Amino acid sequence: MAEQEHIRILARNNEDFKEKVFADCDKRYKNIKGKVTTAIIRSFVFILFTKAFIAFFIEGSFESIFYGQIQWAVMGLNVFVPPLLMVGAGLMIKTPNAKNSARILFDIQKLLFEENPQIVSNISIKLKPDTTHSMKDFIFSILWILSTLLVFGLIVSLLSKLHFNPLSQSVFIFFIAIISFLTYRIYQTANLYTVITRQGLLSPIIDFFFVPVISVGRKFTEGIAQINFILIIIDFIIEAPFKGLVGFFEQWFMFVANKREELE
Repeated sequence: MAEQEHIRILARNNEDFKEKVFADCDKRYKNIKGKVTTAIIRSFVFILFTKAFIAFFIEGSFESIFYGQIQWAVMGLNVFVPPLLMVGAGLMIKTPNAKNSARILFDIQKLLFEENPQIVSNISIKLKPDTTHSMKDFIFSILWILSTLLVFGLIVSLLSKLHFNPLSQSVFIFFIAIISFLTYRIYQTANLYTVITRQGLLSPIIDFFFVPVISVGRKFTEGIAQINFILIIIDFIIEAPFKGLVGFFEQWFMFVANKREELE
């Protein structure tokens, strides 16, 4: 009770309370920023080296055997595009800012001083199954499958125009799916303390195209996690010979992120 009363007294002094909340938020944001940057670097190194290994030893051998030559332009795209997409997606992820701290302060004040504070919407649960709802679930499942086929069909169509062979297309889609899932996980980490007010106008469109890919990427990632020797190789690659390279990229991405924030 004494601690709660101390908080209430502090909260009544608006400036001191605001300063305390913002300072605590900034501390947590910096911690998140470090985790996000490290996750981007690790994901970049993983994508780059595993993609290069598969391209030169598996795809290169496949093309030599079945096509008589290696398509170096296609291989170059297949090696460098996925890691660059990982970096680009990672740099677009923003950690919370002062506006988010203001929302947190507002919600804390509501909890402390309002008699019946409401931070989130009420949730209703139906105990009996709804047959109409089950029919909707069936229809939505069909639409989900169709949207997944549409998205991957568009990717295959684009890769075919770029003269990717079937194996290269499969490997490219595999890595795009993993990148999408890794980016989503990093986004979740970055927004751990974000107070969501509303969705953007483009959110439904983005969800339509990316959620199916993210779901497939999750399945692939769970499958990779079962293969322990791959994880050992990845850890060895990241922690041993390329530790200096990872540190360099980490500092570079933090520099670029700070420059971006200066423009806001």
